[in-house]
Amino acid sequence: MGRKEVLVFLGNCYRTTNRFPDDACRCGRNHRCADFLCGKCLPELFSMPKSTTSNHLLLLLRGFHSDGPGWQVLDTLKALETGTLRVSVVALDWEGSLREPLGEEVTRLGGEFAILPTGWGGVPKTARQIADLDWYSSVTHLCSHLLRPDMVGRILSRRTGRPLLAVEHGLHAWGDKGALLRPLIGMLYRRTLHKGVWIGAVSEKVRRQLIRAGFSRRRILSIPNGVDLCRFPLVTAGERETARNELSFGPTEIILLGVGGLTHNKAWDVAIRAMEALDAKYRLVIAGEGPARRPLLDVARREGVLDRVDLPGSQDKIERHYAAADILLHPSPQESYGRAVVEALSRGLPVIVRAGSGTDRIVPPWPLAAVVEGTSQDNWAAVIKSLGDAQNEGVPPQRSKFVHQHHDSRKTARALLDAIEVMSAGGKKKSRKERQ
Repeated sequence: MGRKEVLVFLGNCYRTTNRFPDDACRCGRNHRCADFLCGKCLPELFSMPKSTTSNHLLLLLRGFHSDGPGWQVLDTLKALETGTLRVSVVALDWEGSLREPLGEEVTRLGGEFAILPTGWGGVPKTARQIADLDWYSSVTHLCSHLLRPDMVGRILSRRTGRPLLAVEHGLHAWGDKGALLRPLIGMLYRRTLHKGVWIGAVSEKVRRQLIRAGFSRRRILSIPNGVDLCRFPLVTAGERETARNELSFGPTEIILLGVGGLTHNKAWDVAIRAMEALDAKYRLVIAGEGPARRPLLDVARREGVLDRVDLPGSQDKIERHYAAADILLHPSPQESYGRAVVEALSRGLPVIVRAGSGTDRIVPPWPLAAVVEGTSQDNWAAVIKSLGDAQNEGVPPQRSKFVHQHHDSRKTARALLDAIEVMSAGGKKKSRKERQ
């Protein structure tokens, strides 16, 4: 196979000794990841480019809590094989709970981890501090996520000559007022910040946004978002019962789950208003934190459903909520990817998404998922009831094949390695013979 690896067969689960150093599979769930480490998918384990340890990637991140981009970076690093790429991380204004797991992966990949404070006026100073780090001289490529790290990365790229890959999560990603400022921000972003750099598009929707905004197609590289599917196996009946007991969900309650930040652009008020048209057996749980907590509680109070709406905050072990829930609601109109939707589909949880968002392209057909037009509470309530009735008819949990094929974090890792190759070659990807 051209690789110095030892394959071990454990039940129905393959592993490689350098990818899974333990005696157990990476998922740690009795080898239930066999669905996508089977003989059909086994060649994917050997499709990573050969060792490129001469490449040293510096990731510039903002201070993550447990939000989507933070988990996206973590899952991508987990999927990188030791020796394929050296990765270091500089986090700006660190606030979150992902520091320890990110640090472990960076150490495994032979990199460094640093936390630097910054502010809008301190971006040039932060760039100078990074350039002065002892190990920065070995950095060959830069990669930034979100606006402030993009600014730091642009300055570093200009001053030190390293190519920059600015990963774009959507031209709406500037908070609640992004929709109003999008045309102006898009123009400034295109003419200044991203001029002459490579841009990573996390989904097809983002790629189309960038092209419409006038970015060069040649400078756009696809880095599709993915999740660690081993972390989100298909839910079993025993796991579901245990999770519902731990979360104190009643046996007859129908749990509607929302996962994401409590912000205006997530449109959680749509789900809350729909509760007014649903029976008392329905309960809405939104796992996330953000500035819209109080306004959302005010909406629930006005609709008379405050006793059936729970906001438990951010959850590091969200797998348990997916196991306990009956339906995932995702009413956001502005999602470029929808990580929660992918995670839920991986666990076999039915989902309801809003038409026109990026998520409506990845959901399976009825009765595993549904797409709702607009924000009418009656429309949302009707679809929720219909999908709930379909599940009560005994439809078994199923994993979405589309998610498995297109949103595995291993594919994201391969796309990142391919992007580094293209950047190194000045826009031309090497052939397989050249890589060998």
